Amino acid sequence: MLRLPLLIGLLLAAPAIYAQSAEAPHVKTDDAWTYRVTTEKGEHFDRREVDSKVERVSHDTIYLDVQPTGATTPPVAELFGTDWSSTRQASGKPTVIERPFVFPLSEGKSWDVSYTAMNPNPMYSTETWSSHYVVVGWEDVEVPAGKFHALKIEAEGTWSGMTTGTSASTNSSIGTTGNGATTSTTVAAPPHPAEGRTYRAFWYVPSVKRAVKSLMEEYSSKGVRGYRQTTELESSKVS
Repeated sequence: MLRLPLLIGLLLAAPAIYAQSAEAPHVKTDDAWTYRVTTEKGEHFDRREVDSKVERVSHDTIYLDVQPTGATTPPVAELFGTDWSSTRQASGKPTVIERPFVFPLSEGKSWDVSYTAMNPNPMYSTETWSSHYVVVGWEDVEVPAGKFHALKIEAEGTWSGMTTGTSASTNSSIGTTGNGATTSTTVAAPPHPAEGRTYRAFWYVPSVKRAVKSLMEEYSSKGVRGYRQTTELESSKVS
């Protein structure tokens, strides 16, 4: 008889224990979200609103229409895994480049994502990114859409790459007439390696089916931040 209260207590506590984890979302057609996206890169600052709406969902892919709020042009179609992962074609096969969530999410869970991209942009011939993700735990967060109790995921990592070489112009005076004529000379810098660190954070809310806030930062090898993007939920409509 002395064990009965203990058993009842454990049974009553069980739902609270399981409630601390987050299962994979059931994303459906016409689920929609509007985010405020703030980008800081050097002295450049940009803030805009972006609408996203689910066009359809297959067994392993979310087809998402994305466009700036109020745009009159057609939306851009983007593909995501059903866990909101992003992939890129590399060497003829899909390669995961970001996986912010590995469901079910629970405090302390961790995973790694690494990939190498060839000729990812005009500045680099190769880039390699590696990140270690950790589910930190539940915390309250406030965004334009309101206050939420969210599961926070952090990712710290590194990036490295080989530049393609850059060109710079220098001016010099020519002639002896004193008319101020100048000529421009183009000097090409040889390709060189570059590296740095990265930080990511995501605040996931099960009822919203996505992160209500995310933060992405990139740092140079000297620890100087060169890029930051903050995404905050303004509104959502999910079924």
